[in-house]
Formats: sequence, C-alpha cells, structure tokens
Amino acid sequence: MTGAQFCPVGRLDKLLFATDRSPYSEGALQETLNFAGLCSSRLYAVSVVETNPEYETTGANFLEKEELEAMKYLNSIKEKAAQKGIVVKQFCIQVWTRQQQLLMRQEKKT
Repeated sequence: MTGAQFCPVGRLDKLLFATDRSPYSEGALQETLNFAGLCSSRLYAVSVVETNPEYETTGANFLEKEELEAMKYLNSIKEKAAQKGIVVKQFCIQVWTRQQQLLMRQEKKT
C-alpha cells in the first residue's frame, strides 16, 4: 500500500506550505510534512519577502539579504522533506507593502 491510500482527504497530489519564517512556522512545517507524507503529496513551499521602491533602490542590499535568508529557510525545508521522501519545489516571492499598493491604486484612479 502506498501512503496515498492512508490520506484522510482522499487524493491530494499537491500541498502548499506558506511561511513567514517565524518560530511558529516550525510546528506548522512538521504537520505539513507529516500530512504530505501520509498523502504522498508534492510540497510547494513559499516565502514572501515584502518590498517597496526604496528597498529596490537605496536598500537593495537589505532586500538581497532578505531574499537570501528566505531561500536559505526554503532550502532547509527541502532538506527536511527529502529525509521523509517528499518532493519539494520552493519559491521566494517579492511583494510590495500594502501601503505602496494602495498608493499605486490611487495614482491610477487620478
């Protein structure tokens, strides 16, 4: 029998784990890995790096550091998953701050 036959929700090919890299994420990660193992799921790990125009120009070093830390964390997830035979694809996504998004919307309206 495969692990998928014990999956409590039937067939679950893909599972998304979104993390903020906080200490609380570790417990969520362990549960996600257990669930992915039970269901023979492919795991997609995502971490978001918040940015804004200042980071992209004057704070480029800070943004680069944040991206490197996010990828380091995502790689550690990949290693933990590999020990359990779980395939992981990881993504680091940049998003602008909420305030910046609102300002951009207001500028488009005027």
